[in-house]
Amino acid sequence: MSRHLVALTVTTLLGVAVGVFVLWKGIQRRRSRTSHGTQQQLAKEFQAPIGSEEGLRLLEDPERRQMRSGARALLSAESLPAQRKEELLRALREFYSTDTVTDEMLQEAASLETRISNESYIPHGLKVVRCHSQGGLRSLMQLESRWRQHFLDSMQPKHLPQQWSVDHNHQKLLRKYGEDLPIKLS
Repeated sequence: MSRHLVALTVTTLLGVAVGVFVLWKGIQRRRSRTSHGTQQQLAKEFQAPIGSEEGLRLLEDPERRQMRSGARALLSAESLPAQRKEELLRALREFYSTDTVTDEMLQEAASLETRISNESYIPHGLKVVRCHSQGGLRSLMQLESRWRQHFLDSMQPKHLPQQWSVDHNHQKLLRKYGEDLPIKLS
């Protein structure tokens, strides 16, 4: 593919590919910009924030960062004032719940990972899909239609496959699975 083109595969929420569109990179950037407004609207509707602490997979642990910084200072700064050295050692003793700080502890603290897993992290898209899945198959199809309509409105494509529509395959899925199909997300 040319360096000026990018492929966009459009799939349904059920994972069925419905088309591959080749876009100029400029159009791809426009698609990304216009999608942001729709994502922000969904974020408000479903309390699924984008870019907030809740939306971060990893969080910076300030205590671990402080311990790492202190240990590095103790290991590298011979001219550290005695009072500052004692403050850093006291913080490390409290952190490790010990009376003495060994060289091994200092080395370990100096290489501490300061980013920790955010246990409450739920990606924005998953949160929105979960909310819709509670309403069953029809609700998920409404979300899919909404995004397809957004695609049409924002990108104004000139050449789409003949069967492509905002509600492509929806009636077929309803006949096959019924409106009351319980949706279980893993």
